[in-house]
Amino acid sequence: MADRLYDSSIIENQLKEKIENALSMHSYPTAIFFSDKLLNLVATHSKEYAKTLYILCDALYLDRQFQRSAYLIQKYLNTIDDIDKKGEDYQHIDIHNQHHQIQNQQHAFYKTIKKEKEDEQYINTILKLKYLAAKCKIETNEYDQCLQILNKDDDSSENVEEENNNYNNSNNKIKKESEHNNDECDEDDEKDSNQLLKFYTKSKSNKSTDNYENNENITEESNKDSSDNNNNNNNNNNNNNNNNNNNNNNNNNNNNNNNNNNNNNNNNINNYNKETSIIKSNISCLKGKCYESMDNLKKAKFWYIKALLTDYNCFEAFESLMKNHLLTYQEEISLLEKLKFSNDDLWIKEIYSLSLKKYDSPKFTFNYKYLELYDSLNHQNNNNTFGDNNNNNNNNNNNNNNNNNNNNNNNNNNNNNNNNNNNNNNNNNNISTEDLISVTSSKRQDNNNLTTINEIRKKLIECNDIQTWISEYYFYRHQFQESYSITKRILKQDKYYSNQICLMVNISSMFELQLTNELYFTCHQLVDSFTSNSMVNGNSHGSGGAISWYGVACYYHLIQNSDQTQRFFTKSTTLDSRMGASWLGFGHFFASKGEHDQAMAAYRTSSRLLTGCHLPLLCIGMELIRVHNLNLASQYILQAKDICPYDPMIFNELGIIEYKNSQYNEAIKLFETALEICKIKSISSSSTSSNYHHLNLSNISFSGVGGNNNKRTTTTSTTLNNQKNKSSNNNNTTMMAYLESWEPTIYNLAHCYRKLRKFELALHYYTMSLSLLPNNPSTYSALGFTHHLQGNFDEAIDYYHQSLSIRDDTFTNVLLHKALSLSILQYD
Repeated sequence: MADRLYDSSIIENQLKEKIENALSMHSYPTAIFFSDKLLNLVATHSKEYAKTLYILCDALYLDRQFQRSAYLIQKYLNTIDDIDKKGEDYQHIDIHNQHHQIQNQQHAFYKTIKKEKEDEQYINTILKLKYLAAKCKIETNEYDQCLQILNKDDDSSENVEEENNNYNNSNNKIKKESEHNNDECDEDDEKDSNQLLKFYTKSKSNKSTDNYENNENITEESNKDSSDNNNNNNNNNNNNNNNNNNNNNNNNNNNNNNNNNNNNNNNNINNYNKETSIIKSNISCLKGKCYESMDNLKKAKFWYIKALLTDYNCFEAFESLMKNHLLTYQEEISLLEKLKFSNDDLWIKEIYSLSLKKYDSPKFTFNYKYLELYDSLNHQNNNNTFGDNNNNNNNNNNNNNNNNNNNNNNNNNNNNNNNNNNNNNNNNNNISTEDLISVTSSKRQDNNNLTTINEIRKKLIECNDIQTWISEYYFYRHQFQESYSITKRILKQDKYYSNQICLMVNISSMFELQLTNELYFTCHQLVDSFTSNSMVNGNSHGSGGAISWYGVACYYHLIQNSDQTQRFFTKSTTLDSRMGASWLGFGHFFASKGEHDQAMAAYRTSSRLLTGCHLPLLCIGMELIRVHNLNLASQYILQAKDICPYDPMIFNELGIIEYKNSQYNEAIKLFETALEICKIKSISSSSTSSNYHHLNLSNISFSGVGGNNNKRTTTTSTTLNNQKNKSSNNNNTTMMAYLESWEPTIYNLAHCYRKLRKFELALHYYTMSLSLLPNNPSTYSALGFTHHLQGNFDEAIDYYHQSLSIRDDTFTNVLLHKALSLSILQYD
């Protein structure tokens, strides 16, 4: 019986279909089984073989067989390299010699492979294989081998690293604290960041111009071929006078075909270039992850930025830059402006801008769209909650009515446009082009597809990540109750939402609000969820576990259990030594206990990790103020000011330094500057949006100043005091909470006026401080001491008694006895 004949192409198509079905059902062993059979049916060293190998290795990666996947790819890439070397040897063979017939056949084989390797689609497949092999090496924590795979046959990698080394000093201006206090911090971060971004854009523009020239050469060659064909056709027309009409028709058809072929070639070239840019962007992002894992943050920042400049859709690179604070605020804004967003992707730029640092720069207001929308929707809600079902139904009805009106307007506009095209008249459209999202020419422009940017914002604002960034903004405005309610709602709807920013804001808000029970329950849930995930994935380390133990440490710090606090901060930093927030919290804990050396070590580690954040540098300066090292403290605080010139706490700390140096007039200017930056305008209950231009906050409190025992220091854990007696009005509560957080600055300003013996102004600001923070014994003592200096002994005695009724203080007792004796002498 004769063997049955099979069509190999049909078998290959069937296998591809089986593989796709298996992958869609997440049956990775099945996909691996059929991919292995397909790989053996495809001809070796062909384009299809490379594609099939990628399918097989991708299935192995999804099945967590990382080592096997990387081994197969590396074996294939090494084989290709050997073929290249042998192909060069066979180019010099004498093809007329009969003794070299076998070599001639092999030369033809290598020549065909070389031609296939010049295909752009094959080149993209090779890049994808390298990328997948590198991903496997990252999963196995083999970062050196990952970089070796990505940098192989990359001639520009060495040049890039050399250029990168020229900009290594762009962020960390303060490296070590000198024993002689002679550290110099004179370099400007903003200039260095601009130079760094100029280099990135310059290197990218050169590459893009080269690609453009190559495309022009391709199109010129194709146009030359088409022109030669046209000339030949014209000569034939001159020779054949009897067939002029037929030849003219044929020439027109040939011209149309040539134009169509040129358009198709250009479209294919654009598609290949787009695919290549996406692959190269992800490769750059992968290099950044490797360098970040190896604690080389400068090179990590370089490759993340290069990934974004290659393709701004690489959100993974953007998130790594923002989440890990690798860029300063000026660099973030510069990078966002350098990204060439298309008109269809401007909504992505708005979302990107929302994830920047929450500093209120008056020159950058692009990220206020979603914040204003959130406030307007929040004020429309009667219960002051966002996302209620009834309100959602009303909003949906309003949106439907708006859509109907927009559709009617669109119909009218289309009619006007048709009349304009026929009569060449210029009529105004009812819909502005700025509010429309353009539709690509390949799709049919239906009226139902047109929408305004506001409608897109209303739909996207309910996304978890956008809600998280909004809650982060409210947290930095010291509106902890609002930020806590947002994050609580997110975690209630999505229990296992593991966004690091959302979890950190949720934990920090509960800490500031002193919600011990809620913090205890939330941390236990986080520990359980991340422990179960680590057991399933076989990985006990990670940022998720570190965040959960960070929350546990915050809980014990809140209930003032020092031993457990130190234990769990140590556990959090051990699980993820690159999480700068844990080191920053660890420094706060040591500072609250008076452990100067350990606090400085934790702050320095945080500063090394959070290179684009000013808070670690500011905390180092505050700690140096505490030990009276004012010269070095001013250098660190000025460095923090270069990174963030919009934080009023920086001016508060600079004012403290001037106060301790007895420069009271300079201190007054700095304190008034701090109050001017954080000034709140009156917000009525009917307002629908806040004045974002004058709001800027930080999650670290102030250090108070005063004389002798009257000195006060507030740490991070006491930024916001007890809020049980807050007003029911939400706007008044928000304003009071905000002003209360800046009460130490007003208190410090009153001290300066008292030192200058401007007692009326001092009493004014002391009274203002007392109204913001009632029942504060230090403020009562300061008021009594000011009246004491004026000779108003009776008023001074009253304030001393009020202070001592709240807290027994030796300094106040001494002043009270002196005031009593002077009062008796005055009456005598």
